[in-house]
Amino acid sequence: RCIDPATNRDSAGRYSHDIVPLTMTNLWTRHILISMFFKRQVIDAVGDFDKNLGVGTHFGSGEETDLLLRSIYGGFHCRFDAGLVALHPDPPRDDSDKAVNRAYSYGLGWGALFHKHVVVFGQKVLLAYYGYSLFRTLGGMGYGVLRGDFSRTWFYFMSLKGRVKGWREWNGGA
Repeated sequence: RCIDPATNRDSAGRYSHDIVPLTMTNLWTRHILISMFFKRQVIDAVGDFDKNLGVGTHFGSGEETDLLLRSIYGGFHCRFDAGLVALHPDPPRDDSDKAVNRAYSYGLGWGALFHKHVVVFGQKVLLAYYGYSLFRTLGGMGYGVLRGDFSRTWFYFMSLKGRVKGWREWNGGA
């Protein structure tokens, strides 16, 4: 779990507050790269991070989720423990160039991640999670419009645009 030290609230996402084995269907609110640890035997068996995903690539996120999913497919026991906490400031969700570019880049990675696991790995159940992620992003846009918060609307629009484009562009590498 990741907490913003300034606010003592979840940062960089919303997290469950339990201790559970991770599965393909419950990991979505139970992981973030800065608080993940893997044994060497897992990496040796499932491979390292996909170098086409993540910060510094065209598809700017998803590398940790990809590795975690491949670990689960490989039969490894993965566990989330909300008592293990990493401190990290909550990134802004506004219309600053930095925030919007990050939302778009992370969206590209998210779309590519889902394409990879639905199409390449044949995990059709993940289509529901991809659809849900698009719906939630639309909800963020709608909430921004209703509140007259157009910086929030723009942030979520760019995230949505990235998620759709990332799905369409993924071909196994950038």
